[in-house]
Amino acid sequence: QEDKKELTFDLGSMRRLVVSEYNGRRLVSLRQYFIGQGGQILPTRKGISLADDQTTELCTNSAKLSEALKAHNVVYEASLSHSKTAKVKEYKGRFYVDIREYSVGNYGDKYPTHKGLMLTDKEWAKFISCLKTGRFEEMMNEIDPWKTFAVQIDPPFDTDPDSGGTGSIGAQEKI
Repeated sequence: QEDKKELTFDLGSMRRLVVSEYNGRRLVSLRQYFIGQGGQILPTRKGISLADDQTTELCTNSAKLSEALKAHNVVYEASLSHSKTAKVKEYKGRFYVDIREYSVGNYGDKYPTHKGLMLTDKEWAKFISCLKTGRFEEMMNEIDPWKTFAVQIDPPFDTDPDSGGTGSIGAQEKI
């Protein structure tokens, strides 16, 4: 059995961002955890995994998602792939960043699946902080050093974790 390498960043409320490698592909998982018998921290089914291109889209749209969350703008939606989106959602009077997989019907209609996670404003701020401090980039590149993942936040923007920052973010193959 091969040792599974994964790096974890705590988002709070038993939610974690985990960067790992699965079948030779780097994945980012946003997942809810629980404490099992014996005190082990175990993942639940609540969560979503993103490939590099989907992660790039999430990071690229993080500033707009932060602005939409702050403004309670439930109209803004970032497409991460043909079946995954990130958007601001209101639920029971609170606003969240909902990162979710959708099934697509015969006529292009999207139906939400159970694969996804709604992040509170505090959990989203921790994700933005992970981006801005460079920790996310370090995690991505430690898991797969041959496929560089670069996050560049434009310096003129506020360094407050609640503001989303901007810049170019993405993965590039090393030659």
